[in-house]
Amino acid sequence: MNPIRTSARRILAGAVASALLALPAFAQGPQELLNQGIAAYDSGDYETAKSKFRQILSAEPSNAEAMQLLTNSEDALLELLVAGGEWEAFANEILAAASAGSREAMRDMEAAAALAEGAFSDDFATRQQTIFELGQRFGPFGAPPLVRELGSDKESRRLASVYALSRMGSRVFLPVVTACFSSDAQVRLGALHVLNELGDARAQPIVAQMAADDPDGSVRALAGKMISGGDVAALHVEQAVAYMENDLHRGLAPAENYGVLWTTDGRDLIPYEVPSSVVGLELAKYHLMGAIEYGSDAAYPLLAEVYAKQVAALRVVVETTDLATAQLNALRTIPHAEVGAALDAVLDENDVLAAEVLLEALDMWGAKPPASVTRALESSAPTVRFGAALVLAQSMDHSEPIVRALGEALSLEATRIVHIVDGDAQRAQALADALHANGVVAVVADSGADGIVNTHLGMSVDAFVVADPLPDMYASRFVSGLRLGRFADTPVFVYGNEETSIDSVELVAELAAETVIASFGEIDGERQARATMAAEAASILVMCAIRGEAGPATDAMIGALDREDAVSMSCSWALGMAGVTAAAPALMDVLADGARSDDARMAAAEGLLALVTHGGASIDASVVEAAMTSGSEGLATACAALIGAAGTGHVAAAVAVE
Repeated sequence: MNPIRTSARRILAGAVASALLALPAFAQGPQELLNQGIAAYDSGDYETAKSKFRQILSAEPSNAEAMQLLTNSEDALLELLVAGGEWEAFANEILAAASAGSREAMRDMEAAAALAEGAFSDDFATRQQTIFELGQRFGPFGAPPLVRELGSDKESRRLASVYALSRMGSRVFLPVVTACFSSDAQVRLGALHVLNELGDARAQPIVAQMAADDPDGSVRALAGKMISGGDVAALHVEQAVAYMENDLHRGLAPAENYGVLWTTDGRDLIPYEVPSSVVGLELAKYHLMGAIEYGSDAAYPLLAEVYAKQVAALRVVVETTDLATAQLNALRTIPHAEVGAALDAVLDENDVLAAEVLLEALDMWGAKPPASVTRALESSAPTVRFGAALVLAQSMDHSEPIVRALGEALSLEATRIVHIVDGDAQRAQALADALHANGVVAVVADSGADGIVNTHLGMSVDAFVVADPLPDMYASRFVSGLRLGRFADTPVFVYGNEETSIDSVELVAELAAETVIASFGEIDGERQARATMAAEAASILVMCAIRGEAGPATDAMIGALDREDAVSMSCSWALGMAGVTAAAPALMDVLADGARSDDARMAAAEGLLALVTHGGASIDASVVEAAMTSGSEGLATACAALIGAAGTGHVAAAVAVE
């Protein structure tokens, strides 16, 4: 294991358990603090490093300061991202502040086009200043007006565009690569000249493809000079792997990820939105498609792996669940043997989320599962093990280990999560206990810095509760960080007073768990997938019960009777069909509970009917008679049949016309 990562995790565990020292305001500039923190981190003095980084966070660096930190220290921040834990949380905070604050201004393409005219000035100083400002203010969004001029009738403007783009560096790499697919041969030729000047190895598969197949002879000739042969498909695969694995040299650097990709319409470049978490994966997918087009069979398992990673990433954001479904369906169209090979790969990498998605793609009736599914059944990750059991059970393998795993899967829930950030330990714990009593997980931090760490380490949050002020920062600082990223629309409650003024939060003097729960929005796809897995496991156990193979899951099914209908109803039927007389008291409890749905109570009655008929179980007739008259027609019918089968006595009904 990486010793730096191990140490970082050890320190993070200690930080969560200990109180935070008071943090001073900026006595030094953020760059100086960052330099000192990185130096301490590199020398192994992690406590000093942590202190420096937290001083930066608590003083709320401005967008300009964050951009400067990112520009000057990208390699150091990347190292922290790789280290994980609290270090990753800090780096993510700086990246979010740097990218989101200037998002709209950066995307002002009209302003970029107006500024770009200076790149064609006769004055050298004006050209240099324009190129610098275009890159700093607009990043990749400064490329379109220059790319358009690559197809100009005037050679001077074409050459000036090549020069300007080549001086803007890696920030324009993606739009320039996209220009290689313009319908205008002059634009493609100019884009190649820019790539030649940039010397970015990521362009190799595109250049090789153009050398082999571009319809224009001049383009093919230039591309051929830029690359000495090479198998196009193999180059595409190599680059796809670099993007997929976030390779330090040939992957997508954090500073390049603006949450957009590009398409071209003739000479124009058009940006389109892509969730930042999957930009690199989308690029990997493009290259794998290219590899397949050039005859690479090796690309299919990698493509399946990319789709799985995308689905896992998209599911954590409610707004992208439809995108996740589309990617999952695309994954299902890849041959099962190739999906199985991808599963082997992610099991080797211990990528639990991707393995879950691949198993979901293989989960269908009657299909013969690849060998990697049996391997997944031995995984130490419960959700991977459960997913494998579902796939194998669908193929009619109901052996003891599989049925036991199905029973364990019944415990999976779509858990709701609330982050409480409050220096008042007694108030925070009281709310946390009340939430726990309602089945909600509460993550508590006693300072803003610890709250930031918890936020970045946890993917899904349904609501935040924040005190103002916190021991180390004002609530406005903490909330502004939330609103920059994926928690832009998550409900936030702030303990404040008339002096507290924060947009998009609900100010409260006191707060009940019920109020927090009422604010919850739609659950994200990642957690919903786990609840769906539990429901599917319960459904399959019904079939196992019919075949007399549900025994290893008996206790788990009884324990799941208090779950939601999608799980409890199937368990009721399965217990009845399996003749588990020990389940009769628990089924009676469900039937007697007027707070449960009529459907859940009816399923309990039907399960009891099977037990009475085949297993000789006894029932409480008074409970059944009460249920018979307290709910729906279906519940009444099931209860009447149960009374008749148990022989507990006729319940008369008179005919009366009102």
